[in-house]
Amino acid sequence: MEPGLGSSTVPQTAGGSGVPPAPASQVYRRDTSAPEYEYHRTSFITRNVPSRFPLEIHVPSNTRDVVAAVRRARMLGVRVGVRSGGHSFPCSSLVENGILIDMKNVHRRVLYNPHSGHVDFGPGVRVKEVMDELSRLGRFFPTGHAPSVGMGGFVLNGGQGWFMRGWGVTSEQWIVKMEIVTADGNVVVASKEENSDLFWAARGSGQWFPGIVTRVWGRTVMRKRLWHRTLTFRVGEAYEDLMRFVFEREGKSPKWGVEVALCTFFPTRYENREEDEVGPDNLLLAVEIIAFCDGLKDAEALLSVWSDVPDSLAASLVQDDPARATNWDELFAFQDSLVPYGHGERWLCDSILSHPQIEDDELITKIKRALCDLPTRLSVGCLYISQATPNEKEQCCSLPQKYYIASFVGWKEAGEQKEKALRAWLSSVFGEAEEVGCGMYIADFDHQQRQSRVMTPYAEQRFAEVKRRYDPADIFPCVGFQGALY
Repeated sequence: MEPGLGSSTVPQTAGGSGVPPAPASQVYRRDTSAPEYEYHRTSFITRNVPSRFPLEIHVPSNTRDVVAAVRRARMLGVRVGVRSGGHSFPCSSLVENGILIDMKNVHRRVLYNPHSGHVDFGPGVRVKEVMDELSRLGRFFPTGHAPSVGMGGFVLNGGQGWFMRGWGVTSEQWIVKMEIVTADGNVVVASKEENSDLFWAARGSGQWFPGIVTRVWGRTVMRKRLWHRTLTFRVGEAYEDLMRFVFEREGKSPKWGVEVALCTFFPTRYENREEDEVGPDNLLLAVEIIAFCDGLKDAEALLSVWSDVPDSLAASLVQDDPARATNWDELFAFQDSLVPYGHGERWLCDSILSHPQIEDDELITKIKRALCDLPTRLSVGCLYISQATPNEKEQCCSLPQKYYIASFVGWKEAGEQKEKALRAWLSSVFGEAEEVGCGMYIADFDHQQRQSRVMTPYAEQRFAEVKRRYDPADIFPCVGFQGALY
């Protein structure tokens, strides 16, 4: 660590969250032989971390340290990458010869104000940490689905939160204000009332945001109980009928308080072995329906359209779990099982947001390979029913999100050839799928992969204006941005 550089020793209070105080800020200079440097450089959910080496890695403990790191970058004339939780498969925060600012310790606590009903958290706070603390207090905020995702990245990407079929993306309806360190090293508060253009850009520009979010405030509602229903099918020759069944029943489901998603997978993904090959496995399709309500009778009413399976699909039904009480621990454990990490797993992802005017039959055809032709046994196909239409004038997250369709490709074998082959698979599959899409979720954008729209033309133009105003020196890179920035 370099003495005196961003080395504040003022501890953060843990508040009511039970998170211990953050350590003092630390800085690691580039030295690939130093275990500390490599540990922080490669702290991502995936093992296939690209060979990009920041000049320095800063692990600040508070907003003042973040300011020092940004001013250090300006003094050195280098660019800055920002990491909240490390769930970015492309590892976009790694900037060659730049500065990586790891936000995992900044305001790492969850505070709740009972007078305003607002929650206050830092960017490195994990999804499950927010949900655990608010559940303890009887409150709810629609976090992301994966428990170890950093809340900074979740909010910056727009926020595909729980139960968004009813209340849209989290950033539009739930975020109240943010504390932001700008590219010139100043600290501002942004909301609809002050620094509104920064507030607009911070909700949906993802990895390209021209600043660093250090605190987030959001509104909450009363917590309700959770109820879970699962239908699992063997896909076989029934893919088209299964998809029509899901779309038809989802269309009849209440919009508020009901979550609907499906995933495709091979059963052998849960076996403890190193081989990546698929083998003769039967592909399964699980439909997950979750209700947010107070009692079993209410849950059964909300989930009633899923109470039976057509005779034509009875032979494909493998498991039928009726509605039962569940909790966030169970739901998050299931989410973690879909994209496991920490045991040598490597991950790639591509996705589309379906065009709202596309007919279901055409969509079903174009996304079949993404859901059914999974290239490895760890891979998972996902269709999340979003039914959200963000307002481009309110936030940068602006593309309609009727359905989110993604392939999460996982494997363990090291080597460039394996990754190259899997990237080629994704390019081919989503090159076809994008014919029924309006773009992709910005959290999945990988500049090394297929390029796709991540915001509307209006949002692209307005974001470019915000970028030019707040980051004229291009401290925060926008690799892959399709609009004209300068």
